[in-house]
Amino acid sequence: MEYDLVGLRWVRLSWVGLAPGARVNVHTAPTNVRLKAHLVLAAPLDGAAFLAVGGERRNYTKNGLLVFDDSFFHEAVNGHGTKARYVLSVDFWKPGLLG
Repeated sequence: MEYDLVGLRWVRLSWVGLAPGARVNVHTAPTNVRLKAHLVLAAPLDGAAFLAVGGERRNYTKNGLLVFDDSFFHEAVNGHGTKARYVLSVDFWKPGLLG
C-alpha cells in the first residue's frame, strides 16, 4: 500500500534508539488510525538492523525513510554487535481520517 504523506497531520514525534543486539518483539498498535514513519539517523551498514512489518523485511539504511502501518504485526531488530540504530519516529493520522 502506498501513501502520499504531503499534508498529513503528525501526532507524535520521538527519537528512538535500538542498542546493539537488541530487538523490539513482534507487536501491533491498539488501533489502525495512524501511520508511522522512521527517518533513519544512524544504522549499521551491514543490514543487521531491520524492520519487519506483516512478514516483509526492510533494512534500516542511513538517511533512509520507512513508512508503515503499525496496526500490522511488526518488529525492529538490531543484530549488529557494536553499532546502535537511531531513528526519528513520526506518527501521522491516516489519510482521510480527519476529513
